[in-house]
Amino acid sequence: MQGNKSKRKEILLALVSSLLVLIIVELILRTTPNNSGKIKKYGWAVPSNAKDSKMIEDSPGKRVKVTVEYFDYGFKRWGDPGTQKVKMFIIGDSYAQMSRVSNGQEWYSFLENELNLELFVYGAGGYGSLQEYMVLDDFIDKIKPDLILLQFCGNDYENNLYELDLSVYPYNNNGFRPYLENGKIIYRQPVPFCTLRGYSSIVDRILQIYDRFMRWKIRRNRQAYNKQKQAELMAAPEKEKERIRLLREEAFEVTSRIMSMIRKRSQGIPVYLFSVSFSNFNNHLAEKLAKLNNFIYIPAIREFVNAEKENICLRVVNDGHWNKLGNRIVGEGVVAYFKKAGISKINAHVSGVDVN
Repeated sequence: MQGNKSKRKEILLALVSSLLVLIIVELILRTTPNNSGKIKKYGWAVPSNAKDSKMIEDSPGKRVKVTVEYFDYGFKRWGDPGTQKVKMFIIGDSYAQMSRVSNGQEWYSFLENELNLELFVYGAGGYGSLQEYMVLDDFIDKIKPDLILLQFCGNDYENNLYELDLSVYPYNNNGFRPYLENGKIIYRQPVPFCTLRGYSSIVDRILQIYDRFMRWKIRRNRQAYNKQKQAELMAAPEKEKERIRLLREEAFEVTSRIMSMIRKRSQGIPVYLFSVSFSNFNNHLAEKLAKLNNFIYIPAIREFVNAEKENICLRVVNDGHWNKLGNRIVGEGVVAYFKKAGISKINAHVSGVDVN
């Protein structure tokens, strides 16, 4: 009998000790910097006046050194706001940040050089339309651009609606980001067990390890992962397919509301919507979005699509972003578009010359 009491005391002591250890660890973790739970205005941002060099596989078997430099406020280009040139403000996600090629090799560098534009470029990987609106809102009065170019990606619809963003985990940005919900900006984290993470730092740190593992799995073979997700969606029950369809409709409506905010904030400045998606479905939605908000739609670059069909490598290996050659083909296509659209007339107008 005495032995049973002693055993119970030992078990109770072990439980109390374990609980105290967990409480101490929890308190320590709560006082330790944890970037995942720290909410910033845009969710995350590109560092100001920073430089980064890395080796990438630009095409199969060809590794090159890429040096990327960021300037004031984290902009990839921060021109002279007082210039007499036409000022173009480009805002987007990773296709505007374009960290897979060195400065001067991005697609917009061809606009800069061939059309003699003064560029202001801000892009950050994973940004959705609301984050881009917030950047526009913060800097449009400093820049006073003559033209605005919104670089648009097919996954922006997902980024603009929390439920849809969460559904593509881990193929999303796991950090807190702003969402437009009922006319208000709300910060949420599109990861599993988000609420539980908020209550416990221990749980959050453990799940962060799981997040990193899942992202590592994607990076190992992005193409295989995409095929797997597509197969899972095709095999999903009709109820789940209908749920995703309704979420996509809702995401389009939210995106359109954000675009109307951009339209209003631009105060009559011409806004171009440049779709970098090569999906006919996504481009149809992007064109519809542009028409609803009185933007000028720039379609996907046909030359790029044709080159890829000929098995020319235009993307970084195991990465969906354009390599140096891909950027050149896209850049030349966008230049050709603007030349045809009459950029010379815009130049003349800004310079005060009557072209009629």
